[in-house]
Amino acid sequence: ATITLTGTGNLWLILTPSTTLANLNVTLPVSAVDMQEVSVTCTQIITSLDVDDPNNGAPTSMVAGGFFTMRYDATNSIWRRVA
Repeated sequence: ATITLTGTGNLWLILTPSTTLANLNVTLPVSAVDMQEVSVTCTQIITSLDVDDPNNGAPTSMVAGGFFTMRYDATNSIWRRVA
């Protein structure tokens, strides 16, 4: 599955699948603004997680009840994991 996020405000993606997700691709906003945050949480396991650039510190999988937050750094034009 692929989820593409859009918008320039802070976003909260709450995933509530009924079972484990084998694969999930999350595309962060392209038109992000400096210090914009995206928080992601999931009630089930995500076996393989891909969040844009693999070098940005985003997790590659999640446990049930897991979460992470990414913040956009406009100076360097990159999303970075902050939580």
